[in-house]
This record gives sequence, C-alpha cells and structure tokens, in this order.
Amino acid sequence: MSSRIAVLGAGIQGCCLALRLARRGHSVDLIDENAMPFVGASVNNEGKIHLGFVYARDPRQRTHRVMAQGALAFASALRDIAGLEPRDYTADLRFHYAVPHDSQLSVDQVEAHFQRVEQAVQATASVGGDDYLGGSLEGPLFRRLTEAELISAFAPDFVDAAFETREEAVDTRRLGSLLRAAVFRHPRIRFLGRTRVVGANIESTRSVVLTTDHGGRVAECAYEAVGNCLWSGRLAVDATVGLVPESPWLFRYKAIVRVPSQYGRAAACTVPSTTFVVGPYGDVVDYGNGSFYLSWYPLFKLVETRTLDGASLSEALADIDRQELAREGTAALSRYMPALSRLLDTDVIFEVGGGVIFGWGDTDIDDPESGLHERWRIGPYRYGPYVTVDTGKYTMAPYFALEAAGMIEDALAGVPQNGLEVLAG
Repeated sequence: MSSRIAVLGAGIQGCCLALRLARRGHSVDLIDENAMPFVGASVNNEGKIHLGFVYARDPRQRTHRVMAQGALAFASALRDIAGLEPRDYTADLRFHYAVPHDSQLSVDQVEAHFQRVEQAVQATASVGGDDYLGGSLEGPLFRRLTEAELISAFAPDFVDAAFETREEAVDTRRLGSLLRAAVFRHPRIRFLGRTRVVGANIESTRSVVLTTDHGGRVAECAYEAVGNCLWSGRLAVDATVGLVPESPWLFRYKAIVRVPSQYGRAAACTVPSTTFVVGPYGDVVDYGNGSFYLSWYPLFKLVETRTLDGASLSEALADIDRQELAREGTAALSRYMPALSRLLDTDVIFEVGGGVIFGWGDTDIDDPESGLHERWRIGPYRYGPYVTVDTGKYTMAPYFALEAAGMIEDALAGVPQNGLEVLAG
C-alpha cells in the first residue's frame, strides 16, 4: 500500500533511500536545502569504496568488517535501487596506501592490519558473494611495493613503504549525475529544493510532522514516515524529536581540489592513486586522463564544530583564496609524491570545493586515540515512524538505504519495536 514519506537530504544516502521507497510503491518527498541533489560531500570526495584498509587505527578492529559489508553490497544495491551497473559509474582505479615516516603505526603494524582486512573481506564474500563493483575478489587483496616501485612514485625521505590494493573508486560526479537523473525521472518522487528542515515532531506511531523553511516561508507538513539522511544537519533535526547523542561528535569541513585534465596532461604528471596512513595526511586520485583529486588534511581542514548543526561550516570557503590554498596543498603533497610538483610548473587553474565530515569523537585524527579512527557505530536507527541514518562513509549508502527502507516499511506496517532500534555495528 502506498504511503507518503519524507526523505531529508539529497546526497547519495537520501537519493538511494528515496529511489528504494519509490520503487516499492511509496510516494516520496525528497527535501534538501540546495537547489539540486548531489552538490555537497557526496560529490566532493575521492569515491573510494572502502574494504577497510584505511582503518588500521581502530582499536576494536570492527570498522573494516562493516566496510566490507557495504563494499560487497554496493553494486548489487545500486542495481536494485536504480538499475545501474558498475560500468556506468566506476573509475577503473586501484588504490595504494603509503606509510609516511611519521605514521602513527609502523609498516609492520599496517601490514598486519591489511592481513586482517583480507581475511574479513574473504569471510564476508563467502557468505554474501564476492561481487565487488562487478568483479571478483579472488586471490590476494594487497601487495607491498618493491623498493624500485616505491622510489619511482614516492619520496623515500618521507615514505617508508607503500602497498597496492584491490580497493577501487567510483566516479562520484558520474554516479551523482545518474542518481540525480533517476530521482527526477521517477514519478513517485517529488524533489523539494531550497527547503531547510528545522524540526520534526512524532505525533503518533504512524505520523511525523516536519517544520520546513523555504525562503523564509515556514510550513508544517505531516508524513506517515520520515527518513533523516541529512549529513551536516542530521543531529539537529534528530534533537527536535528527542534523540540527542550520548557520545561526543565532531563536524569538520574539508576542502578538496580537482585538477582539470588539460593541466594534468600538460604537466605529464602520473602518480598512483594513494591514501597516506595513519594520521592527518591526505589522498591523491589520478583518474588516468590528466585529471586529479587532491586532499591534504592538515591544510584543507578549514573549520570544525562540536555543535549539533554543522551546516554553517559550508561557508568556510567563502573568504579563502582558493587558488592559493590549492597550490599550498599540492606543494605539501609533492613532498611525498614528487611528480605532483609538475602541476605547479603549469598555469593550472584548480577547481576547489569541499564538504562536511561527521564522526564520533571529540578529538581530531592527529590524536592516535581519537574516536574518529573508528566508523563502525553507524547505520539506520528507528524511533517509531522516524528513521535516522548515520551513513558513516560513502561506501555504506546503498547498503544502508535498503536497511532503512525496510525499517520504514516495518513502521508503516505497525511492526512493534522496543525503544531505539539499532541495525548496524
């Protein structure tokens, strides 16, 4: 039976949930404060479909197991949600992990973690299938670069070792475009842009009233269920229905840089797509056509807040000299990957964007004991007809969309629940 449902937030999580519910026959209002879906963190990230390699600092060793679930379900969930195939959105990239000389973990500790990841991924694949972005994960998932390979790509004074992995990325812009088109094409989805949700009220076991602000026009609207997939504003809306987190949290705004292909080709720059572990480092994605994604955390983290609403952080780029920021970040990265310095020898005009990062913890990742080194306490939570989704990482969004949709349909069917229902972790 069709129901009227609101989905808050039109990033990858919200679009996937809206499409899943619409394909199940429900009428969905997809609400976002931006004029279009997919304009924030869902586009401005490296698009890595995590198998868990980066979470070597998790003391409980749980994050990589959660990531394996999401990664191995990513392609099949998107096929079910939007009829997409991996060839439609994959970037054909393999990620490397480099261990800087001042990493929080030794090379041996990182390699031991990689071995645990490999075991966990193989165990997950044996249960649910090994379809990772349309391909098989048979055989080793990582290998250590030889000394010659290391020296050819990295500065030996700054990098002690590096590993090639089977981990891949998707083209976030391409996938965003495809999901945006699917949302606009679906007759059961109505997109309400430039609309900010300022509060929610659970009226009964089958009714949630939202208060929205559309250009200064405040209105209330009742829905049979709500899925809160906001990213920077999720906690603030949750608080209006009485859901205030017990654990500390941190919102951060991180800038990202994209190098258009013509500049990369002019510089004849080629580097392996790499994440530096473990600490406040960054990422490089080489798309193979001259274009790059660059992130250098110490410099590109512009602002942070421990308030319930991180939406205001998106203003962080307003007064920044973006080209100077990009050049400084590229110069810092080039100390670890010398070939990147060639970009600075051209008249490159960088594209600079950014997005909000959310994580549980009250200190940043430069603290070895920070909670931000973990991402396993994530997933959809149900409170009556109100479901709130902590996506955690891009990797998990399609998987959590299926789970959140199931929770919403349980609520619509009157399936009872005891208190707060926690699915993941």
